[in-house]
Amino acid sequence: MAKFQKFDPREHIHGLAVAAAQIREELIREGKMHCKRNTGTERAWFHTREEAERFAQNPANHPVYLGDVAHLCQKCNFWHLSRPAWLFSEWNTLEKNAVVN
Repeated sequence: MAKFQKFDPREHIHGLAVAAAQIREELIREGKMHCKRNTGTERAWFHTREEAERFAQNPANHPVYLGDVAHLCQKCNFWHLSRPAWLFSEWNTLEKNAVVN
């Protein structure tokens, strides 16, 4: 007679979450899905840096993308727009940590 393990829903849910994350990562790598913000909405993505910069400079996209810089995403290999301080968080503390010679 087969012995069954007690069903633990936490393990089942964790397994589903891991599988979903792996599928999502694969779809992103294949270009079938794009990166999302921490709010869950899809980020703007571009094939070239020039395309991203034109989008950011277009007054129709201000003030949301005004001042953003284009950067190549290591996750999906598309270009995104971000605030410089988001990309280089050490800039926020640069003045506090500055050493005067």
